[in-house]
Amino acid sequence: MSTYKRSAITAKEGINFVRSAVESGGSLFIKIEQENDLGIDALLEFIKDEHPLNKQLAVQIKSGASYYTPEANECAFPIGSHRGYWSQHPLAVFGLVYVPALQNAYWVDLKRYLKANPTATVVRFPATQANQFNTVTFKKLFLPAVAGETPILEID
Repeated sequence: MSTYKRSAITAKEGINFVRSAVESGGSLFIKIEQENDLGIDALLEFIKDEHPLNKQLAVQIKSGASYYTPEANECAFPIGSHRGYWSQHPLAVFGLVYVPALQNAYWVDLKRYLKANPTATVVRFPATQANQFNTVTFKKLFLPAVAGETPILEID
């Protein structure tokens, strides 16, 4: 009998969460279909005030509790065979970990991480307010940071 694994559902939830944050922020989410996935799940095309910024980046999305350790407030996922692909990709490459229990995702600049950690086999990074990725933070923090602008920070 055929089965539809929970891991497939969780992966789709992560893709949809990221898609929703990007599209709600007025930018474009261009999904790369599974059969063409070499280590990049989507491209993000940035739009500001209805005008393209001529900036894109690639994202690898990991979804599920197995990629997040609540005690350490840390995200982690294996590099596997992707080191060369991510490092040499012509676009900036970001890793996003979606944590269903928190209804939030966290990001890391993969190229920068790999350069700073040349022997790492796992990408490990803290899950903080500064690297949250959701509908609110996409427009206020992530988009400005990628566009080289000052992020919009709340006083509290």
